[in-house]
Amino acid sequence: MTELVTERLVLRRWRAEDLEPLAAMDGDPEVMRFIGDGSVRTREQTAATLTFMEQGWEDRGFGLFAVELRETGEPAGWAGPAVPAPGRRDRAGQASLASRMPPTINAMAAIRPTLSGSSCSTTPKVTAPTAPMPVKTA
Repeated sequence: MTELVTERLVLRRWRAEDLEPLAAMDGDPEVMRFIGDGSVRTREQTAATLTFMEQGWEDRGFGLFAVELRETGEPAGWAGPAVPAPGRRDRAGQASLASRMPPTINAMAAIRPTLSGSSCSTTPKVTAPTAPMPVKTA
């Protein structure tokens, strides 16, 4: 199982018991106000999202991590490389770093040590196909 451990966080694959905290977060208007059209999600919509996020790991070998506070085990949202859902033509072929955390978690303070290279118990190998960049000539 892929797991990254920092001084304060555990980033790991998804578990069935993650549905309830994730559904609570996706049902919180404060969390969702800048996501999409700002609508909260139902438990069923969140379950579909959880399935989609875990399927990313199966399909590509990488995906969005469940994030928990190391000291308490409290769910702290999710973070990681995001690939747009099928049908998102506006972002087809584009990946980005994404995260969603409840207001009780200061997202940047929580994740900054992870992004800045604090020690991890494992380092997952993520590879992606590369292509030469086109070069314009004058």
